[in-house]
Amino acid sequence: MEEDEADRRVRSGFEELCSGLNMDEEASSDAWSRFRCISNTFTLEGSELHWLACSLYSSCRSSVPTVGNGTSEGNYVSLTRLLRCANMSVMEFFRKMRKWQDMADLPPDFRRGTERLERSFAVSAVLFQKFVPIFRSVFRTPSEEPPRVHRGRKQRRQPCSVNEVFNFCWLLFILAKGNFPLVGDDLVNSFHLLLCSVDLVFSNALLSHARKDLLNPHFSGLPADFSSPDFRPPGCLCVLQPLCERHDGLMLEAKGVKEHFWKPLIRRLFHRRILRGKEDSLTGVLDPINFGDSFLSLSRLYEDHVLASGGLDERIFTGDGAGEDIGTPGLHLCDNQEGGPPHLHGSPGLQEVLAGPEPCVSSVGGHEERRAPPHPAVGEQAGSERQAGGDAEVGGDAEVGGDAEVGGDTEVGGDAEVGRGTLR
Repeated sequence: MEEDEADRRVRSGFEELCSGLNMDEEASSDAWSRFRCISNTFTLEGSELHWLACSLYSSCRSSVPTVGNGTSEGNYVSLTRLLRCANMSVMEFFRKMRKWQDMADLPPDFRRGTERLERSFAVSAVLFQKFVPIFRSVFRTPSEEPPRVHRGRKQRRQPCSVNEVFNFCWLLFILAKGNFPLVGDDLVNSFHLLLCSVDLVFSNALLSHARKDLLNPHFSGLPADFSSPDFRPPGCLCVLQPLCERHDGLMLEAKGVKEHFWKPLIRRLFHRRILRGKEDSLTGVLDPINFGDSFLSLSRLYEDHVLASGGLDERIFTGDGAGEDIGTPGLHLCDNQEGGPPHLHGSPGLQEVLAGPEPCVSSVGGHEERRAPPHPAVGEQAGSERQAGGDAEVGGDAEVGGDAEVGGDTEVGGDAEVGRGTLR
């Protein structure tokens, strides 16, 4: 009787999970069958609902027939939504998924996909820690932002706030990172994509009408006459050099990423009117008439990409309750007043994920010399453009350099500090 009651409870929880996800019958039946088979063979420790979530994910990411020819990799169920419905953190999912793959004897392709997903998430976790002090060095903090003036009802479009710019800049980066799959788990080139995002948003703030208020007046990349009443914005301005100097970037690598990866992608976003503004100069995005529509279109495009790829929604880092969703204890936004990178301490889970090949080492005159990672393949596009969820993919896949560390403070760990959607 007790076993029957336990089975009914587990089955009820599973059906509630599938209902919340609007899961199709074929995937849910397959997931339940896999779970029953494995639970009869192995002892599953912890929450049954968490193991069921792993079973559902593996069923959803299996190849299924499409209406046309060929197959589709899964049925486009949001992994982030699945984890939230199962009350399961990202870190717990990765821990259990590794065990589930072994017990279910899942094929190598599926395992490699999960490993890429885990490593890409770990890279984003590290880069979010870099992003917070970088953003603070370039833009004002919300506490310094003047209060908004509430006008009449006809005033529909308000200028964007610092917090909105913060979220927009991160969204632009994770969309670009996802658009180049071979960049996703590469720390160095992903970091330079992040610098390109900050550079673009900075230029838009500087050149936008009356948006000087967004910028940190102490940022070293500002024009010399920025504080002058007669200041006139320059025709164009790139701040990759001061960003690289202050935040341990490699200028040559950053310039290559910007010219051959970043700018073609941004031009396509402007051309398709996902980003609104001046297509010739890639500016005007932060103007009140453009910002809301650009943010909404960019969000929809990213959501389509996440659904099609089966990846995690990396906006999770800027959301409320990020620590609980990610599953690392003691998560909070590092309050670094110096603007330098925060020190992270750490979770073995992410640390293991980030452990990759050692940097290239050569012996020169009896001394060891560490070489920079290879430069991204200039102008090369690997494969054709993928259509994810309709128009989810922008631009083709491109191959980039190898693994390496960014800066000196990129260790991730158990007390890793993850920010919220609001800066403090």
